[in-house]
Amino acid sequence: MKLSSTRIPVLNILFIFLGQTIALSQSNYEFRGAALKSGTDLTVGAVYTFADVKTGTDATVTITDITGGISITNIDGGGGFDRAFQPVLSVPGMTNGYIEFQIDFFVAGTGNPEVQTEVPITPIDVDGQMYSGLPLYEFDEVELPNGFTFFQYAGSELNMYDNVTWVMGKNKAAIDYAGIDTAQKAVMFTTVNANISTIKLRVGADNQS
Repeated sequence: MKLSSTRIPVLNILFIFLGQTIALSQSNYEFRGAALKSGTDLTVGAVYTFADVKTGTDATVTITDITGGISITNIDGGGGFDRAFQPVLSVPGMTNGYIEFQIDFFVAGTGNPEVQTEVPITPIDVDGQMYSGLPLYEFDEVELPNGFTFFQYAGSELNMYDNVTWVMGKNKAAIDYAGIDTAQKAVMFTTVNANISTIKLRVGADNQS
């Protein structure tokens, strides 16, 4: 799944990993079957509909920004989990940038925003790789309007940054983990936001090779 010039960072929206701190009775989100609603595919301003992300709830995903010379080749690639939003990014050499997305939740079949009681977001497989002796580091950012962040302190391969508005987890080890595996908690972190109907995410990489 990981090629020399293309990386596949994954944002996996789950309700696990925080044990007792999350109300596990809430339904999991499932992001699959994206349909272009408006705009030009894979460019800034494109809006995609994901129907029935959970019972009674639809979502849209809007590409709101693209930086640093990277590009997006698939809004939601395969090779992971139904409960995952999986954008596929192309990251040329000597580039450092991200794709920014906005997720909006709606009452199913309507254009009426629907406030979500709790939205845990877990970027997984935030790893890296060496190319000809030089590193590529993946990173993910999650907007944090009114929530908190959890990650594995001991043995983490992520540098964590919190500027109050955004939380970033950036790989620091440039070690590649084969496949996409939720067991690798050293390259994961979780944010939890409450009472929101919209949230922004950034998926990117710092390719120094």
